[in-house]
Amino acid sequence: MTSGNPHDLYVRRIFSGKEESIAFLEFTLPKDVCSILDLSNLEFVKENFIGEKQKESRTDILYQIPLKSGSEIFVYLLFEHKSYYDPNIYTQLLKYLSSIYEWQMKNLGHYYPVLPFVFYHGERGWDLASNFLDAFHLTKETKILSRYIPSFSFLLYKLNSVIDEFPKNLLSLRLYFRILRSIRKEHYLFMEALRKTMRELSEEKTQWKKLEIMRTILEYIDRARKDSEKFYDIEIYEDVEEELMIYLEKIKQEGVEKGKLEGEKQGIAKGKLEKEIEDARLMKEEGIALAVIQRVTGLTEEQLRENDIIG
Repeated sequence: MTSGNPHDLYVRRIFSGKEESIAFLEFTLPKDVCSILDLSNLEFVKENFIGEKQKESRTDILYQIPLKSGSEIFVYLLFEHKSYYDPNIYTQLLKYLSSIYEWQMKNLGHYYPVLPFVFYHGERGWDLASNFLDAFHLTKETKILSRYIPSFSFLLYKLNSVIDEFPKNLLSLRLYFRILRSIRKEHYLFMEALRKTMRELSEEKTQWKKLEIMRTILEYIDRARKDSEKFYDIEIYEDVEEELMIYLEKIKQEGVEKGKLEGEKQGIAKGKLEKEIEDARLMKEEGIALAVIQRVTGLTEEQLRENDIIG
């Protein structure tokens, strides 16, 4: 498995395609917002607003979208992905928004609206309010202070709460999202989703697109599942074309060669990670603050959650 959050890397890969991004936003954004946006001329802003240290493990994508009216005003849409329930979403978005507005004034000379959009596919339900102000517990006495609290809302799309496949009109997103929704499931359930995905892949008529979808999915499986080698069985892909089978064999061979070269390195890294996890657990038992634990061990908040060190 490679470094970085595999789910964030996968989502970043999906939404690096303009076609997928436009189709997704047309389906999910409120109709009154879509009615004024010229999504066909959406552009990605090639800036990093979260710092060099985190850019490979987090998904923040900024879109610049013109208005249908032809006005010189642009709307910016900040896309943030969450693979787990996170009450800190407000302060994270606030940091991003602050950085983006600072960038706007420096480079454009004006402030333009930024719409924060949160894409969530965690297993736990999402009960957090979409407005930052609602996260405060204000009494009748302290409500007067609300005027001094930064007020912003974010748009939320919860993938795992959607029953129907999304979207009906774009095959790649339907296949990508099925894998994303199934990635944490038990072996046989994920196998079922993967088989269905490979069968439907034949519906894609453009060869390069078909190859890109398969490559993206296989690389995600390799990063996100510890049992990824079990999903290289040729029978799973018996319905796909010869060129895709050749690519599958290439992926398998690369995996074998990579394993030979990096086996010792991974063993060392695994031992180091296990020690960091154990150190973090002992520090937590001693009542050490979370920020200190992260600074000393180098573990991310998600790694601490995955190992039951924090709830």
